[in-house]
Amino acid sequence: MREREHGGSSTVNRNHGTANHLVQAGRIDQVILQSSDSASTAEAVVVPVMGTEMAAPELFVGRDEQVEALLGALAPDDGRSRTAVVSAVAGMGGVGKTALVRHAADLAVDRGWFAGGAVVVDLHGYDLDRQGVRPEQVFAPLLRALGMQGASVPATAAEQATAYHQLLAAAAAQGQRMLVVLDNASTGDQVRDLLPQQRAHRALVTTRDTLALPASTRRLVLDVLGIDDAVVLLDRAVHEQRPDDDRIHADRPAAKALAQVCGGLPLALRIVAALLADDADLPIGRLAAELRQAPVGGFAHGETAVGSAFAVSWQRLRSRAPEAARLLTLLLLNTGPEFAIEIAAALAGQPEPLVRTQLRTLCQAHLLQHGNGRWRMHDLIRSYTMEHTVAELRTEQTAAAAMPATENMAAALIALFEYYTDGVKAANKHLRAFENRFTGPPADAVTALLDQFVREAQKDEEHVRRMRELRALQGPDLFADLDEALDWLDAELLNLVGTVHVAAGGGFHSDAFTLATALDRYLAMENHLAVRLITARVACAAAEHLDHDRLAIACNKLGGALVAADRLEEAIAVHQREVALYQELGDLDGEGRAWGALGTTLAAADRFEEAIASHRQELAIAQELDDLDAQGKAWANLGDSLTEMAEFDEAFSAYYEAISAFKNGENRWYEAITWNHLGLAYAWLVMDEAIVAQEMALDLFREIGDRDGEGAALVAMGMVEELLKPEKACEYWREAQSVFRDIGDNDAVERVQYLIDNVKEP
Repeated sequence: MREREHGGSSTVNRNHGTANHLVQAGRIDQVILQSSDSASTAEAVVVPVMGTEMAAPELFVGRDEQVEALLGALAPDDGRSRTAVVSAVAGMGGVGKTALVRHAADLAVDRGWFAGGAVVVDLHGYDLDRQGVRPEQVFAPLLRALGMQGASVPATAAEQATAYHQLLAAAAAQGQRMLVVLDNASTGDQVRDLLPQQRAHRALVTTRDTLALPASTRRLVLDVLGIDDAVVLLDRAVHEQRPDDDRIHADRPAAKALAQVCGGLPLALRIVAALLADDADLPIGRLAAELRQAPVGGFAHGETAVGSAFAVSWQRLRSRAPEAARLLTLLLLNTGPEFAIEIAAALAGQPEPLVRTQLRTLCQAHLLQHGNGRWRMHDLIRSYTMEHTVAELRTEQTAAAAMPATENMAAALIALFEYYTDGVKAANKHLRAFENRFTGPPADAVTALLDQFVREAQKDEEHVRRMRELRALQGPDLFADLDEALDWLDAELLNLVGTVHVAAGGGFHSDAFTLATALDRYLAMENHLAVRLITARVACAAAEHLDHDRLAIACNKLGGALVAADRLEEAIAVHQREVALYQELGDLDGEGRAWGALGTTLAAADRFEEAIASHRQELAIAQELDDLDAQGKAWANLGDSLTEMAEFDEAFSAYYEAISAFKNGENRWYEAITWNHLGLAYAWLVMDEAIVAQEMALDLFREIGDRDGEGAALVAMGMVEELLKPEKACEYWREAQSVFRDIGDNDAVERVQYLIDNVKEP
């Protein structure tokens, strides 16, 4: 049936039934072939590429590098190509693949590269409610779009295919280059027979999968937009509908927050722009906050929805690779932005090689991204997968058929907790060794002791117990050295903190406590103040559900975090509770440490009289336990607080007691520290004694190899000399700078330079 409107040139052709008798005439703007089973099969729509001057302007932002790459593939190459150049652009749903290839195609047409014609075919490979376009549906519309008269189009699909490739060959022979854009292909079968064979021609393919295409295919994976480009797209999309709307420009921080909520996904950005255009009074910040809390279903406007773009990828994955789909749901349990293969294997409870294959499947479906040896999941894909996982787990039949059972999810959680806890404990072995490098026994002595326990294990149950305790203290040996341990902790920090919260929120209180308290050493060492404080609070909350032993430990960690954050009054209250808990438990050793922590916190708050009383309690317990190391620390703490109170005679006496205890206990590093503190105290009264004490500290630091301590002692010696001998002070400080340069502490070098530049003249 043919319809022509009077006074115009529009031509519409519709065919119901077989495609063999379709005749197309008139001007070709687009050609539609509709099969008899249109309820289940998509239509083949062929649209000519008009170029940027004739086509309706498309909203396109950024992607400069990708556009140049495609133009490089589309450009004439003087016959250097052996075959037609095929470029496949892949990426997650809604990432802007179609916009990119159509923009590149328009630019290529502008440059006159395709005199024979350029067309776009939407293959509908990812429509939810109908099958994708089959190749045999496309040949006839392609022939008409590329110039063949309707009466000349063969009747059968096989003849049409032959005619199509003959037309391409003839055009190539005449130097008439052609471009075929095959959009939304879900399988290689949809496009393979449609690809030009002549090297003059070009083809662009877009897909959400990794298709089986010719080996020479140039593949480009499209990622989301960066934040700056995402904000530009938001602004332009709003202006398309409301030219006078300046909300994006007027509130850039809120606009960036909104772009971040969208994850830089162009489809989501276009949707939120439409939501803003619908409501001129809606503040950008409020919309960002609402969407941050909303499920992925919140990213919808009319018939356009992010969830629809993801749904078909999710369904295809579950039908084609159910084990990979199961892994994707388990990966939701890891809350950080990226993860390593070991985490995925722990969650899946499967060997790494098998899990790596499943991760590769997820990447090929563009549900995960891979880079630098780690994997990441887009926030909106995470949200969509979470919604459907929860919904399907609530449906017993569906959960049993296709999803991991609830008990398997719990098992995966426990495996995740164990993996991270083992990792932190293993890292702590190296962190603890670094902290105690000047105070603990040599590493070979610990190894020898462990070997002795192993040899005696079969002889004595007590040795077995001690061996297990020592092994537990050391933790698994997962890292070669301190740097490797710190690299792992740095990479996994967000995952670790997230797992602490998952454990606590899920009622796994013991796991939350264990991981949170183990993580404290690293957080303190790297000065992650806010994270340390939050994690310590979670540890305390978890310990409230456990026992007083662990609650006391958690209080100690929280008190230390509060001190580091300069929230001293809160820290004092927490340490007071720690003391009370250890008293209730009858744990003298723990009580003594708690008194010490309380005393140093009181001193930091300038409550020196209370600090002195606390340290006296600490000292009494250390003496009762006959613990020389604890006695030395208590005496040294007393000396510090007495010095602040200007009780110098008592302070000197306390320091000498501390030095004696450390000397008898062979703790030379603490002895050196105490000489340093004694020298600073003497500097108030007796300069000669102050220099002697600092020289003792310096000699001990050099003897044990503590370059930081050596530099600190030299700085202290300069401060003692500054008032009477400024030139001598500068000599000490320059020597300290040399030490700090040797160990790469440039900040310390700069701080000492400030002392030199501002030395006080006598």
